[in-house]
Amino acid sequence: MEKLLSVVIPAKNSSVYLADSLKSVLKQTYTNLEVIVVDDNSQDATPEIVKEFIIKDKRVKYVRNNDNKGSYYSRLIGYKIATGEYISFFDSDDILGCDYYHMLMNKIISENADMVISPFTVHYQEEDNYADRIYGNQIISNLNLKGNEIKEFFFKTQGKVPQLFLVWNKIYKKSLFDSCFHRLWGLNRNINMLDDFITNFFIFSKATHLVSSDCDSYYYSKHRNAMTSSENVNFETFESHIQDLIFAYDTTRKLFPEINKTEKNFEEVFKIFGVWKKFYSDSLEVKPYSPDEKKQLEKLLSTIKVDNPGADSLFYSERIFNDVSDFKKIKSDIADSKVKVVSFDVFDTLVTRPFLEPTELFEVVWHSLPENFKDNSLNFRDLRIKAEKQARVNIQNNDIQDITLDDIYKTLVSDFNFPTELAELCKQKEIETELKLCVPKENLKEIFEFSQYCNKKVICTSDMYLSSEIIRKILQNCGYGGDFEVFVSSETKSTKNSGDIFPYLFKKLDLNPYELIHIGDNYHSDYSIPLSLKIKKAYYFPNSKTVFYGDNINGIKNQTKLALKTEWLGKKTDANFSILSSSLGFRVAIALCSNILCSNKLSSNQLSNNDFFADYTGTDFKHSPYLMGYIAFGLKSYLNDKYNTTPKKNAIFDFFKAERSFPLFENRFIFESINSGIIDFANDCEKIKEKIDFDIFSDITPLESNLLFDVFYKIPAQKDSELIDVFGISWESVYSSEAKEFKEFSENIVVKKNKLKILKYHIRQKLVAHPLLLKKLRKIKKFLKG
Repeated sequence: MEKLLSVVIPAKNSSVYLADSLKSVLKQTYTNLEVIVVDDNSQDATPEIVKEFIIKDKRVKYVRNNDNKGSYYSRLIGYKIATGEYISFFDSDDILGCDYYHMLMNKIISENADMVISPFTVHYQEEDNYADRIYGNQIISNLNLKGNEIKEFFFKTQGKVPQLFLVWNKIYKKSLFDSCFHRLWGLNRNINMLDDFITNFFIFSKATHLVSSDCDSYYYSKHRNAMTSSENVNFETFESHIQDLIFAYDTTRKLFPEINKTEKNFEEVFKIFGVWKKFYSDSLEVKPYSPDEKKQLEKLLSTIKVDNPGADSLFYSERIFNDVSDFKKIKSDIADSKVKVVSFDVFDTLVTRPFLEPTELFEVVWHSLPENFKDNSLNFRDLRIKAEKQARVNIQNNDIQDITLDDIYKTLVSDFNFPTELAELCKQKEIETELKLCVPKENLKEIFEFSQYCNKKVICTSDMYLSSEIIRKILQNCGYGGDFEVFVSSETKSTKNSGDIFPYLFKKLDLNPYELIHIGDNYHSDYSIPLSLKIKKAYYFPNSKTVFYGDNINGIKNQTKLALKTEWLGKKTDANFSILSSSLGFRVAIALCSNILCSNKLSSNQLSNNDFFADYTGTDFKHSPYLMGYIAFGLKSYLNDKYNTTPKKNAIFDFFKAERSFPLFENRFIFESINSGIIDFANDCEKIKEKIDFDIFSDITPLESNLLFDVFYKIPAQKDSELIDVFGISWESVYSSEAKEFKEFSENIVVKKNKLKILKYHIRQKLVAHPLLLKKLRKIKKFLKG
């Protein structure tokens, strides 16, 4: 039984947007909702609209304020009425994607947290386009904070990350609000500005476990009629906004010692008021107010005794996108009552292997055999590939369209004189290796589970020589549970490639084509063919090989090759790649990077949790510091020294300009996101080493091994105290132009004169994205030339 979620919606004169907003809430796939509309004495058609919804849906409740109390108190009034174990707030002009509450509720319950937070997408009503809050969304991803970590993180962001302090992009345990209600209710003021900040100032101090969800299908509406809009407001309204700012400043400053006993973050948290103070001061210059009115407002602002900490455009950067015509709202399509079956391809769609080429699996199979069974005169990978091709030739005159694994190994023995006993051992090792190395593609796993949640029949359809029993085990090992059927070409004797398996499915499942959605990684068999058969929808997700080799996928530039561009590897990229690709370890590293691009929510798929598709063309790592760390630095660390790939000439300097990726590396959270990517790359390499019986990275030099598995593996993320403990540095010194580290670094260049150690040193110091890095890079350039 789903837990009851209370959704509180304050509404004042919202008739223009309210109907669409309520529809988006009531169409949520998470259905156990209590929707409480608190009408703040509206003078338009708001009451009539809500009453129409109450007639149609018993989950809707309505309460009206006799006078204007503002959104802050309207939310608290809704809280007092709410009966759910969990509570969320929603603005009356916003829109939700159909899965928003499902995703957040699943996260907060599965993690047993008392608070879950999500990113959001901005919808500009007048222009009818959309925007990502680029870096804010990055900063609140993958959060799992407990105890004092929560408020320390809240204070450390200095209020600059709206995703963190807003109230409507979260779900709270109602008991968490219970512990703060007396404080919140006792403020005795109608607040319209920074009311979210005040609310979460108390909530974050009481929370014990905070997690985040990647679901960004909350569409925050920006329009000129919003109460918090600074455009075209009269003097009285603008003055009230400043009064709210002063009230928030005075209130939080007064109560801060009680909330945070140590007071070590005292100045950090209040820097937000300097930012807001500067914003209003700058806005005054273009307002059509009289000189006396402007002087009066400037005097009010002067009561805030905090200086502007300086522009930090990273937190406020937005990427606008408006071309959504080619993007399919896949979750909305799946939730459609007309859809009965959702079909998924298996390999490179639901699961992936750590290989760029699937046949690399055969190398692992051969290396995993006991030494006394190996015959070094045999090239098992080559023979296994030829045997599969020959087995397919052998069935060409039959009605059977595909072969089995047994067919392949029988052909290996009969046509290539491969020893029978060795063939049987290799066959079993191949099955074992498939079971061991396959991992889920998380974004597709989310869609798979969403389909089951919507009570759709889920089937897995694969052109594959393995049996349905083995494929089911692979999926179960990768965490795919619940009810699903497996249809495999080796058993149905018909393939997706020919198109014949789809009529087979229509007949087998008593299904009309328009009742089926299919998802896969092969453009021909998973996209073109099913669409030609008039199924409801087909979705194409390029696999890792396509992502790596393709120059352009769905209008998006290839990312992995950008990390291997000429100036990064050396002058002859193609020649270097030919040498590099002889190493299985290198190919695995490439596959890791390609797979993360296929699986990451900001990847080159036609799907993200965002219902709209942002155009990332012209950016190097999807504006994602995490991907930059994973692909550029994780991969680069693997390549250093062994293949003589130390960057040439201006390579490092030019790369860190990153004019297509980031406006300026100026914030420590960008650091941490990059660093998390590097750590995850090292962790993934470690996981592969654990899964494969032989040392796949045996061709790495000891120095490289230290760099990849010792240094990066131990670098902490998001914890300044650990950073100080491990490396003996602090953010204060890092950000000082006279940093001691800079002096030590310069001396290190002169004394040690070792290229790899120099690079290793500055990476260890976590200065890869630091403003002072440009100075350091000039030193490196000068040294390398010498």
